[in-house]
Amino acid sequence: MGAKKEAQSLVAQTGEKLTRVALITGGPDIQPTQAMPNDPFESMYAKNQVIEPLLPLGALVQLPLFSSTLASCVDAYEVNIEGHGYHFECLITDKKELDRLKDKPSKEGELSIDDELELVEETFDYFNPKESLTSVRRKLRKDREYTASCYLECVRNRAGMFAGGWPLPSHEMRLLPLDDKPTVITSRRLKKDWTWKEVREEVYFRRFVQIRGSRKVYFKEFGDPRNVSARTGEYLPNSSRADLATEVIHQCNYSPATPYGLPRFAGAMLAVLGSNEAEKVNYRLFLSNMIPAMWLFAMGAKIDLEKIREQIRAMRGKPDTMFKILMVEAIAQGTGDGAIEKPGIPRLDVKPMTQFQTKDMLHQQYLKSNEEAIAAAFRLPAIFRGRSTDYTRATADTARRVSEEQVFSPERNETDFMINRLILPNMGIRYWKFVSNKPELQDFEEQARILNYLGQHGGVNPNMLVKFYNRAFNDSIPEIAEPWGNQPLPITLEELRAQGFMGGAGGFTLTEKTKDSAAKGMTKLFLDTLLHIRENSQKEHAA
Repeated sequence: MGAKKEAQSLVAQTGEKLTRVALITGGPDIQPTQAMPNDPFESMYAKNQVIEPLLPLGALVQLPLFSSTLASCVDAYEVNIEGHGYHFECLITDKKELDRLKDKPSKEGELSIDDELELVEETFDYFNPKESLTSVRRKLRKDREYTASCYLECVRNRAGMFAGGWPLPSHEMRLLPLDDKPTVITSRRLKKDWTWKEVREEVYFRRFVQIRGSRKVYFKEFGDPRNVSARTGEYLPNSSRADLATEVIHQCNYSPATPYGLPRFAGAMLAVLGSNEAEKVNYRLFLSNMIPAMWLFAMGAKIDLEKIREQIRAMRGKPDTMFKILMVEAIAQGTGDGAIEKPGIPRLDVKPMTQFQTKDMLHQQYLKSNEEAIAAAFRLPAIFRGRSTDYTRATADTARRVSEEQVFSPERNETDFMINRLILPNMGIRYWKFVSNKPELQDFEEQARILNYLGQHGGVNPNMLVKFYNRAFNDSIPEIAEPWGNQPLPITLEELRAQGFMGGAGGFTLTEKTKDSAAKGMTKLFLDTLLHIRENSQKEHAA
């Protein structure tokens, strides 16, 4: 019971603190009060060693306790942005150029195209010993949506090359001020001839500190070439490898008010906390129902009310308060003409009170308005929050497509840009780029109609049909390697005719109408063949 009361007290204090912050319209310096939880960084704020966040980060990560709507919005971001995996795409699209570079011998210290792919796949597939990159990205996304910041710790191998990373809890991290003087670094830029161009730049770096209990650990910003002590955060000319601070990539929802950024729902903070208070009212209504289900009047004689109560409790099965009964006993006083009530036959009178009880939870419109306000902060339609009763297929597809284009895809592109700009050049990767996978939102029925139209006008080749089939049926039939697999079917028919198979000496001449019919027939035959292969494959797997 002691632990439960302590947890309830902590939740109440957190709510008070967030309410105060949400109501304050002044500057970012908020004087802490006695009701606020202790901040382990408080002494460092006073000495200007660490930048104080505008919002209490430790309280922000507890907000799922206050709002189910907020939790569902964050989960939707986490799954739809970071949960689809990733792949690597080759930057060289010209096949001749690709073959030339594959045959070209690599210079000393440079990797071939195939070696680069092997290196990045191994590094990102084994991002750290315990988690995949997708798992790490999902944790970072959840941190960023609740506290507006996320921190990726980057580790290097002995050659100084990026070798993996770990997510750092955002509520334990704090920013140190930017350096007073810039640091000169040498960055890499990829030229059009696939060689590196080195550029000297001046950059203002910052350090970070993490506090857990009584222990402090310092980090430096990714790309900072200087040695930083992990114990003190000081710049050291020489330091042992064990004492060196690792690097951190910090991402945040930008705000000019604070370098920590602001959560998307900062403007809806009162909606989050107000919904929690309204739900508490409804919960307490069930716990302590003030209007009883009925009144039971006992008049005319002494009645054992406790026995009646026990019988009612036995019928209910448990002593709850939702169906409680208020019992009133009236006992005759004295005898004779002056008695208040003369003794007589005992009488029980039941008066139902259900018409005065609250039929449903209170503040329904208020809770609904708050839910919409929180969801609007994330720009999420109802279907992503489990509210899909009023959706049709058309509206659901539109909601998914708009959300992907306007919300999820830009966030995904930001992560891809960070990896391609910071991490891959550090690994010496020139020919590949990191691409986050996207959900499959294609309308295959519409695409089939388009392919049918193109096929009627000679604009379809066999490999286009293979790709469409693989996407539509989640299959992996290999594409046709011969040249005719990438050229329109009417051209293939013309080549066959020119070779004497369908015309020329001893053959027949194809008219325009005949060629169109032949192209349509070959397209249908090709699709039927693919379906036949799929059916046979399924039968073999079933056997």
